[in-house]
Amino acid sequence: MLSGKDVWDFHVTSGMEERKIGNRSVYTYDDLRNNFYEILQDTVKLYPDKTAFCDNWDRRYTYKEFKKLVDNFSGYLQKKAGVKKKSHVGILLDSSIEFCTAFYAICKLGAVAIPFPSKYKEAELRTLCNHADLDVLICMQSFSSWACEYEKNGLMVIYSVDEDHGYGFRHITYHGDIEKGSVGELTDEVIMMFTSGTTSASKGVILKNYNIVHAVMAYQRALAVTSQDKTIIPVPIYHVTGLIALLGLFVYIGGTVYLHKRYDAERILQCIIKHDITFMHGSPTVYGMLLDYKETYTELKSICTMACGSSYMPIEKIKLLHDWMPAMRFQIVYGMTETASPGTIFPYDAATTMYKGSAGKPIPGMELMIRDDKNNEIG
Repeated sequence: MLSGKDVWDFHVTSGMEERKIGNRSVYTYDDLRNNFYEILQDTVKLYPDKTAFCDNWDRRYTYKEFKKLVDNFSGYLQKKAGVKKKSHVGILLDSSIEFCTAFYAICKLGAVAIPFPSKYKEAELRTLCNHADLDVLICMQSFSSWACEYEKNGLMVIYSVDEDHGYGFRHITYHGDIEKGSVGELTDEVIMMFTSGTTSASKGVILKNYNIVHAVMAYQRALAVTSQDKTIIPVPIYHVTGLIALLGLFVYIGGTVYLHKRYDAERILQCIIKHDITFMHGSPTVYGMLLDYKETYTELKSICTMACGSSYMPIEKIKLLHDWMPAMRFQIVYGMTETASPGTIFPYDAATTMYKGSAGKPIPGMELMIRDDKNNEIG
């Protein structure tokens, strides 16, 4: 067995200890916050006027402004929609400031966020909604043709409207008393995410606060990102990579996130150049589509790190990316929804290392074992 606590340098494992969380003994960071909302509070204190998000229409939101949106929306969810600790709240939104607001408001209330893929067809979404035991559904107005049936049956449905012309929840902003603190504890369930990564049919995976808070802290140290970094979310925000490895990570470090509703390789490259994007985390498909424009956008000087997961990335394509951006470090990530995103992370540049093809080391707190068909440990 290979233990993550034994294979990383001190800069990744510093401040870690074996501690009791609920009824489990967990090797984790000694300064874990209870939930993502508490992390947001910390970041607002450090960088209140810094740009947190730039949305699909180039509208900017500072960390202070974002927290105000979260507080107002959580007040509405609590006082008007009856959301409380352990409530199941579905989110059916594109990569948007509305998604970010809804998710952090749910975290604040100690409820369970259930992100649905906005690209799914109606029949698929109905199936997931029926399995999710929802108390509230938050969705784009474009889904109202079938979501209204849930309303008729007593489910509270909150719509994000007219996002092209402004903040989609501006019509329901809550102006009453807002409780400042959060109630989510480390052992509380915070996300139920549907995944078919290990089976052919979608299944719900439960993540707790300590899973996702530990994940972003491990990512920050292993990938060496800082508050100076800027990123784009080039993958669906409702997947574990978008939700934790990008959104959660960048709110934790106080970085800046550019939100694009749809993946457009050329638009991403233009954003990299215009806004000096420094960090990306995507799939081999994402990077393969960027390579199609290699001859058009010949210089991408700002990119420092690219992380890659979800499937195998051919060494030849990694080399092509490195030739295009020679100062960039390409780091392989292997993970699953079940591991709250990171499982293993390659600590070096995958294009120049002697360990080409490696998926890296298990993150601190993770134990890795390889077994054969007869359940014997190998390797």
